[in-house]
Amino acid sequence: NTSDGVLFWLDLPLTSTL
Repeated sequence: NTSDGVLFWLDLPLTSTL
């Protein structure tokens, strides 16, 4: 997962919703 703001939120749903 990337913690680059938007990219972070785009990758989060893959593991956990919100």
